[in-house]
Amino acid sequence: MVHPARRRHGLGRAMLEHAAARATEHGRSVLNGGTRHGTDGVAFARAMGAEPGLVDVQRVMDVRALGDEQLARLRETAERAAADYSLVSWTELVPEEFLEQAAALFAALNDAPHDAHVAPAVWDAQRVRERVNGLRSHYGLRVYAVAARHDATGELAALTEISVDPADPGWGHQMITGVTRAHRGHRLGLLVKTAMVEWLKAAEPTVERVQTWNAESNRYMIAVNEALGYRILGQPANWWRLEVAAVLGERTPADRVSGG
Repeated sequence: MVHPARRRHGLGRAMLEHAAARATEHGRSVLNGGTRHGTDGVAFARAMGAEPGLVDVQRVMDVRALGDEQLARLRETAERAAADYSLVSWTELVPEEFLEQAAALFAALNDAPHDAHVAPAVWDAQRVRERVNGLRSHYGLRVYAVAARHDATGELAALTEISVDPADPGWGHQMITGVTRAHRGHRLGLLVKTAMVEWLKAAEPTVERVQTWNAESNRYMIAVNEALGYRILGQPANWWRLEVAAVLGERTPADRVSGG
């Protein structure tokens, strides 16, 4: 980010070069980032030689406009297809008993649309413990989670999470929604998301809107969100790929570290 009054003074390029140098120190070779269409970020990305990739679209649900009867009908539709599943929920940290299964649900996002060069994320219980539970207390957010559990096996098959910032209590922010491959086709995405809205209405009555992002090509999740009343907000955004070597050019390691 560069303040509009300070743009075109080389600050963005200098920060990008610093980030690229840090990436090199940690053995990384590619940078990525997102810019909304029609913004100065697009021009900057192109000027730096970045290549455009996946397109994401932001949507917003007006919680107040989603009536209880409509929500109940959607949940009933999902429950008919998900008769072999029950719901479990928690706030804030992922319970210790679910860490391993939560890892599989986080990994399920690897099946969502993504750019070909993006490596799949590797999750296990320890990573959930460190990168999810270990960081949440620092964010100051209230996090709500609803999961669908397969009755016959006890496996967690689907998970959705929403966070609320106490400093901005009118908004909810959609985090993960994932369904493991073995349990797809049972309307579990719709099931956990309708249950989440019901819970959010009761637990966070000041939340008026919930925002989410989906890949433009993620038709299944978009259909679920549109059934819940999500509508497009603003322009789409592009993800960009930028080679670290292209940013640093032929500069020496000493130059890169100093940022000179």
